[in-house]
Amino acid sequence: AIRMVDYSQEDEKLIAFLQRFYCSKKFIDEDGDVFYFSKNMTGFNWMGYEACESLCLASKNTEEKMCEFLATYKRFFADNMGRLMITRSVKDMGLIHCEKVINGKRRHWLLYIPSSYKTGKKKSFPLVMAIPGYSCNDWYLAQISDWHVVGEKRDFFVVYPCAFPGSTPSGCVPLPMWKSGEMYPNDREDNEIFLKKVVEDTCEKYPIDQSRIFVSGHSNGSKMTQELLCAYPGLFTAAAPIGFVCGELGTNLLRNIPDNVGPIWYIKGENDIGIACDMDENLANQGMINILCKINHVSEKPVIYRNGKYESLIYYNENHVPVVKFTKVIDMPHAQTPEMSLMIWDEFFSRFRRMPGGTVSYVW
Repeated sequence: AIRMVDYSQEDEKLIAFLQRFYCSKKFIDEDGDVFYFSKNMTGFNWMGYEACESLCLASKNTEEKMCEFLATYKRFFADNMGRLMITRSVKDMGLIHCEKVINGKRRHWLLYIPSSYKTGKKKSFPLVMAIPGYSCNDWYLAQISDWHVVGEKRDFFVVYPCAFPGSTPSGCVPLPMWKSGEMYPNDREDNEIFLKKVVEDTCEKYPIDQSRIFVSGHSNGSKMTQELLCAYPGLFTAAAPIGFVCGELGTNLLRNIPDNVGPIWYIKGENDIGIACDMDENLANQGMINILCKINHVSEKPVIYRNGKYESLIYYNENHVPVVKFTKVIDMPHAQTPEMSLMIWDEFFSRFRRMPGGTVSYVW
């Protein structure tokens, strides 16, 4: 996004620039500023992406106008040069702010209700819990993941829980942080109770299909996702941890995973933090996969699939169900993107249902 001052609209170089990158349509606001908007470039029409660049020829450049223009945009981590998006508020995204005192603390989360619920055409809906990473709140994850957009397209509810502020051992400024694992045993229990209550509260108020409750988290939220599976076996049908595997960055492998943990799909960027996508037998990625394969009685020899920038190791059980998956995203840093959410739902979550006896069934 560009804001320019004192430029003539008849400038030949400017006209050529507009013709190359922006459409001919323009908008003039009440202050006389002229806006040109970007063309819908081929190849940028994936779910959650939009051509939102704009060029503003400003009549004047007050600090207030400059700040207003800059605050309109955000560039999130993603592959290549990131993902430029228009800033969206909780209201813009159609999310509902929820809060409740849980275990003595006032906690909050965001809820998305698909429009199909309001029509009364469906009797029950799946639920996806999307857990943000360290320093990120519920609003931030909603913007970068667009889980609620997928929920609208595919008819399911979404909850974005927010962590309580906390500091790392280095003593940084308190920021949203899931204190979990062996380093924070008391806080771990507190967070586990909170997240379970969010699920229970949603199930009490809305017609949630409790055989189809799923969880995904990024970074510190990925760690929390994996520990939730151990804390409440059978609560979630399947999980998709993104950007972190337990056992790296000074944490321990999860060796107390219950037998009914359900299918898991790890997704990490090629340029992720920690060990990234290193599959050395002595490191966390392969270590956790080996543990999960043993629990699920799956061969540790994967089938390798490559689809564009996605390189996946898929571990099938005897019925050819993809119980454990690990995907490397080429050129991706420590980030989550909307197409990951859509991919996780369409290729993984939507295929599983937890049966009354606790087993997980795959929908062919």
